[in-house]
Amino acid sequence: MAMTDESRIDAVKSAVEAAAASDSALKVKVPEFREGRDGPWPLITIHVDKVIYNPRSHRVIAQLEGHPLEELVKKDPFCDDAQKAIEQILRATDHYERLRDDLDSRGQQQHGIITHAGMLVNANTRLAALRELNVNFIEVAVLPKDADDNDILELETALQVQEDFKQEYDFANQLLLIESYRTRRYDLESTAKALNEDVAYVETHLRWLAMIREIQALHGGDQLPITFFNDKRQAITDLDDDIEKARKQGDLNRVESVREAGYLGLVLGMKYRKMRYFTHVGVVEDRWLPLISDGPAFGAAVAGMIQPEDSGGAANSDDDSDLLGADDDEAPIAGLGALTTLIASNYGRNTVSVPGPNGSRLTVGRDDLVGHLVETAEEAADEEKLETQNDKKAGSAVDRLKEARKKAQAAIKSHPVAIKEPGFDQGKFDCAVRDLRREVEKLEVLTTKGMDKSTKKRK
Repeated sequence: MAMTDESRIDAVKSAVEAAAASDSALKVKVPEFREGRDGPWPLITIHVDKVIYNPRSHRVIAQLEGHPLEELVKKDPFCDDAQKAIEQILRATDHYERLRDDLDSRGQQQHGIITHAGMLVNANTRLAALRELNVNFIEVAVLPKDADDNDILELETALQVQEDFKQEYDFANQLLLIESYRTRRYDLESTAKALNEDVAYVETHLRWLAMIREIQALHGGDQLPITFFNDKRQAITDLDDDIEKARKQGDLNRVESVREAGYLGLVLGMKYRKMRYFTHVGVVEDRWLPLISDGPAFGAAVAGMIQPEDSGGAANSDDDSDLLGADDDEAPIAGLGALTTLIASNYGRNTVSVPGPNGSRLTVGRDDLVGHLVETAEEAADEEKLETQNDKKAGSAVDRLKEARKKAQAAIKSHPVAIKEPGFDQGKFDCAVRDLRREVEKLEVLTTKGMDKSTKKRK
């Protein structure tokens, strides 16, 4: 049975008094705590069952979103079931086993920090490991009674951003850490200072979090967990860059088009290198939709869901798009957002229901549907990448011809001066001109006129 708050407070107080009475009593400074209030604070050894995990630790807060015991942790965070849920999450974090094995071989090398009520500020993962190793005691420094939630947040952050910290927060928890500062009404400058970053870093991460929240909200946020995005940092970075670029250009239709294709790519789990091309103008309509239809039986139904036949092949944009003077080629595709919602809202389920012909419904395996969509989307992206590279090569060929023309003009201009020089060899000059003429003749064959003549000869 969990200890009461009063029992934990008494246990910590007793440990502090025992340490003070010892000949080897130690106190430590906590420089990351409030300015001018950094201690020294008592350093104690206390039984592992008399301290508790921090339910607001940004080591676990993302994993608690959507957890079966999320509401219990919110209402009664220090009860046995809530604490066990937190402990299980901690033991599933990256590098937990390495930390546990290090503690097993070397013991606890750094003290943790707790409140006067026995709640850990840091060292939550260490406590989980010590308990698994059946180690009975943990060494911690004790903060003063007046340490509040903001103090704990700032202290946790300061300890986390230290360069020698062994285990970084995952992507989702990094975002939620920043959100915690904003929720507590810290301004951008104060948040950036606490994180040892600049304001642009905070603003960018808040945009990323807003993007994730928007995707979650497509279906009420009850299925797709924030931890789903932990391995999608680079894809989100690229998508945000594309959206911001279009926004700065004032192309709001392009903003929406990129966002819809990007959101779908994210929920499908596309590789970020593929997503970079999937969000290009025209890829969804011209490349991807035909590939979707040419496959499993449900392919045509899904393609029709994205772009119904009565749309005339082009998505009908809202009146606002016309007011903005947007280019129809960059208009969002009708139904693309609906497909994103369908995939996101069925996360973790085995089957998906999609619209069929004549108002019917088709039941499709979710993995089969996602697999087909990803395979075809990445194929479309590969086609776009190849064409983009070819366009660049074509542009490079033109640039080289322009550069050659400039060099020829320079040679013509310098010839009257060079011919008067004693070492000038007119014969070599004539030979170089003949060589250049032969190359120009080869280029003539590659022009439109030259290719037309070649075609007529073959006929």
